[in-house]
Amino acid sequence: QRFEGFTLDAPDDGFPIEGGMGYIVNTPEGGVVEFTGEAWINTPPNAAPGISSTETWAFLVTGHAPSNDPSRDDSQIFVRNVRTGNVAVDTVRRGYFAAVFADLNRRGVVEPGDALEVSIRSASGDPLTLPRTFDVTPDAIQRGYLSIALAGVEQPLQTRLLPNYPNPFNPETWLPYQLQEQSHVQIDIYDASGTRIRQLRLGIRPSGYYLDRARAAYWDGRNDLGELVASGVYYYQLRAGSYFQTRRMLILK
Repeated sequence: QRFEGFTLDAPDDGFPIEGGMGYIVNTPEGGVVEFTGEAWINTPPNAAPGISSTETWAFLVTGHAPSNDPSRDDSQIFVRNVRTGNVAVDTVRRGYFAAVFADLNRRGVVEPGDALEVSIRSASGDPLTLPRTFDVTPDAIQRGYLSIALAGVEQPLQTRLLPNYPNPFNPETWLPYQLQEQSHVQIDIYDASGTRIRQLRLGIRPSGYYLDRARAAYWDGRNDLGELVASGVYYYQLRAGSYFQTRRMLILK
């Protein structure tokens, strides 16, 4: 049940055709395809017959995920069908991805009008972008794949402060946020009485998502004096230019 996808706009020649592996080829029209290479010697050297089905039981979501950060070359694309809840995952290689939905029992995996929620995560599983939604069109069903454009995916449409993780926590947590435009960023942390106990001056940050542990603000559970704070409710406030927003978090020891 592990699938590797390929379309003609991939940056390489894809995977080798090998004996002992299964291959699904979407062909909207009949025709002849020439394969070159050494002849197979496994017995019997016979491919399975073609399968005609009214169900779309193999479907690709493909495209390019541009990034100015070379460390994201091994990031992962997660595609979730909102209707079914099924998820397809692929690792970005040279900016290209092809996430595969397939059901070897030949049951349909997508239908026209399905909404596909696409997000990008780091190799360690941390979110790099918030999800974006794309619709499955009848033309995509006919082709057997949906090509999506993620250009500008790292340009947020608004500045936001997002829920910290983990929460509850002890003693450390990450405070993710996103910036619509370059801003001077500061996060203030308050106790339940409204007293500021810690200030995180993050400096000038360019527009983008600061969601994963390498980019989000980090709090070690200490006040400005370096003392670990007690269990309880705390508040963190993002200031980015003229924007500010406050959220609640909980230390539980």
